[in-house]
Amino acid sequence: MLVTESMKKPTRRGPDPQNFEDPSSFHHFEATEEAVLITRSDGIIEFVNPAFEKLTGFSRDEAIGSTPRLLKSGLESPDRYSALWKTILSGKPWRGIFRDRRKDGSVVHVEDTITPVLDRHGKPVRFIGVLCEAGPECPEPVPDERQNFLVRMLEGVADEWQRTFDAVGFPLFVFDERGAILRANQAGLLHLGLGSNEEADHLCVGPSRDPVWSVVLEQLAIAHKDQVIAESTIDGGLLTRSWAIRVAPVKETGMSNRYVVFLRESSVEVRSQEIVRRQEEDSTFTSLVAGFAQESRNPIFAVSAIIDAFEARFGSAPELAEFGIPLRKELARLGRMVDELLELGRPFGTNLVPLHLEEVIEDARAACASTVSLAEKQGVTIKTENLSTRTLSGDRAGLGRAVQSILENAIEHSPAGGTVWMSARDEETFSSIVIEDAGPGFPPGDLPFVFVPFFARRQAGVGLGLAIARRVIRQHGGEVSAANRPMGGAVVQLNIPAR
Repeated sequence: MLVTESMKKPTRRGPDPQNFEDPSSFHHFEATEEAVLITRSDGIIEFVNPAFEKLTGFSRDEAIGSTPRLLKSGLESPDRYSALWKTILSGKPWRGIFRDRRKDGSVVHVEDTITPVLDRHGKPVRFIGVLCEAGPECPEPVPDERQNFLVRMLEGVADEWQRTFDAVGFPLFVFDERGAILRANQAGLLHLGLGSNEEADHLCVGPSRDPVWSVVLEQLAIAHKDQVIAESTIDGGLLTRSWAIRVAPVKETGMSNRYVVFLRESSVEVRSQEIVRRQEEDSTFTSLVAGFAQESRNPIFAVSAIIDAFEARFGSAPELAEFGIPLRKELARLGRMVDELLELGRPFGTNLVPLHLEEVIEDARAACASTVSLAEKQGVTIKTENLSTRTLSGDRAGLGRAVQSILENAIEHSPAGGTVWMSARDEETFSSIVIEDAGPGFPPGDLPFVFVPFFARRQAGVGLGLAIARRVIRQHGGEVSAANRPMGGAVVQLNIPAR
C-alpha cells in the first residue's frame, strides 16, 4: 500500500506531466491474478485491475483519482510509510507486508511490491504496486523476477512511446478534463516557452497566457461533453499566427479521461491565400483607378481652358466672379482627387529599401510641415515616441505618404490646445505606427467605412487619404485599423510585417 501524510487531501489535477504512457500498456495487467495498483509520482491512483477490486472491495471508479490512503487501516506506524517513500523516491523497489483495510472495514494482510518506473533521467514518474493476500504470520517477502519483468516491460513501452511522442514536429499535448496539461512533446514545450515537462507540471492554460488556448478549452469542453473529436481553426490573417486545432478524447478502461490536443500552425497557408487574393484584387483595382484618373485629366483640362478663355474675353467682372470662383475651386478639388487616384493606383514594389519606422515618421512630419506649423500656432502639440529598432523593407515614400494622410487627419480634428501622439514599436511578427488625437473621434457608425474610397464627412474632403494609407500598408503585407480611444479621440494603427 502507498500512503503518506501529504495525501490526506488528495487532488484530482490529472497525471503527473512526467508520467505519460501508452494507455494500452496497462492492459497487460488486466488479467493478472495479482492485484495491480498504478499511481502517479504524487500517489494519485491511475489504474487498478479486476483483481484489486476483488481483493479490496473498492471499484475502479472509487479508486481512480483517489490515493492508496483509502486502504489505510491505522495499524501501521508513520515511520514505516516514511521508509517506504524514501526507498521508492530514490528509484529503488520496496517490498513488505501491510495490514490494509477493505471497503467493508475488515483488515487484510497484503504483501506489497512497489516498483518505481523511471524516466530517462532516472526520476520516478510512476509507481506500480502488486498486491497479494498473505497470511497473518507470513514473513517479509523478497523481490521476484516476474515482478521485475513486468516493470521492465512497461518501462520499455513508455520509453518507446515517449520517443515517438517527441518526434512529432508540431505541438502535441495531453490534457485532463479540467484543462490542465498532463504532458507536452518537445514542440509543445517550445510553444509554451518551457524547457521541460517539470515546468509544465499541472499547468492550467487560458486566454491570459495565449489566445489560442481559449479555443483549445472550448473544443476540449465539446470533446468532453460529447466524447467526439472537436476541431477548429484560428485565422490570424497576415500578421499573427494561424492554427488548426484538433482535440481527440482518449477513453481507456480503468483510466481517467484524457484528451490529446494537436496544434498545427497554418500561418503560411493562410498568408499565401490572403496574399494571392489581395494581389488579384489589387491588380484589378489598380487598372481601373489608373485608367479613370488618366481619362479624367482631359475633361478637367478642357473645362479649365474654357474658363481661362471666358475670363480673357469678358474680363473678371464682379457679376461673373460669383460663377468663376466656385468653378475654379471645384476644378482644383477634382485635380486633387485625380492626383490621389493616381497615387491610389500606383504600382507597388518598384522602390523597396531597408528602412526604420523613425525615418517614416520624420518624412511624414516634414511633408505636412505647413499643417503642423498652423496647428502649433493653435496650441496643438505633436509628440513622437520611437521604440522600434527593427530594420524593415518597404517603399519609404509610399509609407511616408500613408502616415502623412493619417497625421493630417489627426491634426485637423484636434481641438486648440490638444495633443497628437505618434509612436512606433516592435511586436513579435510586425512593427507598428500608432497615431492618436484628442478630437471628437470617429462617429461609431462610420468606423466600418473610414477606409472606403470617397467616404468623407468634411465638405472639402475627397475621401481618399485613409483609403490610400490602407492600400499602401496592405501592399506591404500589413493591415491598418481605426478605433476610438476610451478617453476620447481617434486612434489609427498601421501594422507592417517583420520580414
